[in-house]
Amino acid sequence: APRHFLGVSSSDLATPPPPWVEHLAPHLHWPLPARPQRAPAHRTLNWKTTMSTTLRITDVSEYRVLPIPHPAGAKIAQFYARVDQVPNELTNWLEVNPRVPKKTKSLKLSGPVAKAMLTTLDEEPERFAIKNNGIFVTVEEAEFTKEQGGEGTVILTLSDPKSHGVVNGGHTLLAIQQHLESSNGDEDSGGQADEVDDQVTPLPAYVRFHVMIGMGKHITELAEGLNRSMHVDNPSLENLNGTFKDIKAVMVGKTGEYDIAYRQGDPGNVDILFVLTLLGMLNLDEYPDRKKFPNGLFGQTKKVLELFVEDKEKDTSSFNILIPHVHEILRLSDEVKRQALRQTGQAELGLLKV
Repeated sequence: APRHFLGVSSSDLATPPPPWVEHLAPHLHWPLPARPQRAPAHRTLNWKTTMSTTLRITDVSEYRVLPIPHPAGAKIAQFYARVDQVPNELTNWLEVNPRVPKKTKSLKLSGPVAKAMLTTLDEEPERFAIKNNGIFVTVEEAEFTKEQGGEGTVILTLSDPKSHGVVNGGHTLLAIQQHLESSNGDEDSGGQADEVDDQVTPLPAYVRFHVMIGMGKHITELAEGLNRSMHVDNPSLENLNGTFKDIKAVMVGKTGEYDIAYRQGDPGNVDILFVLTLLGMLNLDEYPDRKKFPNGLFGQTKKVLELFVEDKEKDTSSFNILIPHVHEILRLSDEVKRQALRQTGQAELGLLKV
């Protein structure tokens, strides 16, 4: 039974007052007034499960729709949007994304990928459209309305957080949000841009949207496929940029030419980063005498690659002096391994075959 103040239950209200009540509270009227009953608490559902959300993205110049072969009736719409037109409300629709972006204690994005995005947005915003894979969103409906002047507005409708939302590109979305917050903070602090012109200049950075309609129960397969793409490592990107072309030229026609793997998927059994480590060990600018040893190069593959890329841009590059001797250096490395294996009596495994 519900209890009332002074510890008296509702079942006691029709009975004479007990003696302790008369002594402690003679001014009270008996029976005690019943407390008003609260209305039963109703269970409230998440707003996203009971209401649809409509998001508007303005100033879109081109909007293209293609049918998806399977499932039947599914479509994908693609367009570019200025990053300052990306709706903040999209961050409420990340439940369908299997990867949660990591943040620091100060709620800033962490990790090399997110930092690279922020660097591009800050320093080379015009290149963001071609360097970023974009934001993949599943929706209930998508509509494009052309407006006067050539540009138009995209209207996205999302209603079910289990099926609709940012299925891939969560890091991109949060990087854009963090960049915009940082930019707005700079403007609020009274920068030169405010003094020159009160009108805010639109950011030149654009991001590509991939909007999928009618995916239904295939959302898990979609999320799995989009989020299991293999990350391209830095040596592969440098190889594409031609960074190792001088090493390749020196190795042409020599034993071991095809044993070096310059990128992901190459059949060679010697990683290019190991070759760079050997060259770095003989860099007299860094290690001129016995007081300093190159042991810090081992296990620091990222550092070795960065040193190589930075050094090659110098007029007096140590690596450029060493590269013509790369085959001799590899042979020396092989010989050191052979002698070491003979001394220890172990089988000869993992030689470079040069």
